[in-house]
Amino acid sequence: MKTIHFVIWASPLATFLGFFLTRWIVAAWSIEPAVGAGALGYGFLVAGFFVLLGLLVKHSLFQLIFSIAFIVVSLAPITLYIGCYAQAYTLAFMGTVFMDAVAVYNIVDCARKKGGARNWVLMRKAFWAVFKNKEARGMKAARKRLLAGLIVLTGLYGSMGFLIAAPFYADKAPRIFTITDAQSEDYELFVYFPDYAAINDTICDIFDEVNATLSFPLTEDRFAVGDAGGDLAANRTALLNARGIKVEVWPLFEWDEGSYPSISEIDRWPVLYEKFHNWTVRNAITVDYMMWDIESGGELGMGNGDIEDWIQPFKVIAEHGRNSLRIKQLDEVWGESLATIRALGERCRADGHLMGTTTHTIIEDLFDGDADGQKLSGLPVWDAADAFDFISMMVYRGCEWGGEPATADYVYDYTRMNALVNNQPGDTVAVCLGCINYTPYPNVTSVVSDVHLALAAGANMIRLFQANSWINGVGTWQNPNGNWVYGGPAHGVSGLRDLLLACRVGGTATYQPTAGRRQALLSSVAYDVLFDLGKPF
Repeated sequence: MKTIHFVIWASPLATFLGFFLTRWIVAAWSIEPAVGAGALGYGFLVAGFFVLLGLLVKHSLFQLIFSIAFIVVSLAPITLYIGCYAQAYTLAFMGTVFMDAVAVYNIVDCARKKGGARNWVLMRKAFWAVFKNKEARGMKAARKRLLAGLIVLTGLYGSMGFLIAAPFYADKAPRIFTITDAQSEDYELFVYFPDYAAINDTICDIFDEVNATLSFPLTEDRFAVGDAGGDLAANRTALLNARGIKVEVWPLFEWDEGSYPSISEIDRWPVLYEKFHNWTVRNAITVDYMMWDIESGGELGMGNGDIEDWIQPFKVIAEHGRNSLRIKQLDEVWGESLATIRALGERCRADGHLMGTTTHTIIEDLFDGDADGQKLSGLPVWDAADAFDFISMMVYRGCEWGGEPATADYVYDYTRMNALVNNQPGDTVAVCLGCINYTPYPNVTSVVSDVHLALAAGANMIRLFQANSWINGVGTWQNPNGNWVYGGPAHGVSGLRDLLLACRVGGTATYQPTAGRRQALLSSVAYDVLFDLGKPF
């Protein structure tokens, strides 16, 4: 095989890798330079490989080695293609088939030459003989090319190590922020208070004193005429209205229906909203904020049973292919779902409510310029950002699921990414912290520390979950997953007042970057960008 033929053979691989690495580096760097440097290091690794390929490709021995190596590596895109039932990664598969066919031809061609399999040994000897024979034609130029190539290769691979390790060592010094009293007083504080029956004048006094919005959920049946629970919620809302305290309500479906709205039942959202709004009109009450709690639902019902017993790494590769198919299927309903959400946002504002939503910590999905992560999670949130007055990320370090709590950098990093996206004057940077009185929030100091950390990262709207667990206490138990849940004692109503007052006082916040969080972001962005190789087919 001539050099030009070998270059043509390798061009599909170079094209796909170049596309992937460019998008990965740009997206990761947008999040944080230390994360982007890690991606750039892997780019140098690949670039070094192609430099090495250029140095050695003239020699049939290495043509043979590269051909065999690619056939092994090509199992990855083939597995991706199988995993998505040939519904995505078509271009990648076609390029792989082309390269495999040429590689097999090259291997057979090497083997059938004079000497058979012994020819491979002869090729090795011939390769080294070129460098030993000083009289060989063009040897001087070949040595210069080799020297130049080795210098470039050394530079790439020498830098590669430092760059790949950047998330572990770059800018790791703790950062200390001062939060002024003015900052602590200016942000919007929401407190989730699910036991609305416990709302009374004392609770109103506390919320009025700390200038907080009271938030609670209501399931669909509570909005019905004559429902006792709905009437009680309306009575408590009227009390809050009379006291001038803002109210936020989370409309939910019934608990036995999954409760949380999902894209799989987007046609029911307008019906649920209509029931909620009619409830406010009928009872002559004001609800300032209407909050969706969008979660994944039946839209991701496609199983992985047929690949469950596959050995690694083929299983994880096939699962990525299956996820590509899920994204493609959600594409079919995505636009219509966004239109429904936007229409609800307009209707909500016209009816006097501001519409918001919670979402999982998937905001890194935005940095590569598409909605693959949202589609994979079934969460039409950031793609419909213009429909919502605010999007509040659930940065929960711990809650009723127990287990090891997330580190504090989780709060800062995701709030900062939110602030990077919502960076215009007047934009809302909202975050949900919780759950209070569960690990790692057993006392006032621990809660206030993360409130200050969120403010330091750019938050101007903070929700605390959940007030009733703080008042009544939580206890300790083992959940069905086997994780131990360590809850704090009952702090009482006066304890809630102490906590919320402390959240309105300035102080300091310390951010300690962790390599684990940076590596997780680097991997998350790479996983997201890899879906782009499956488009548009």
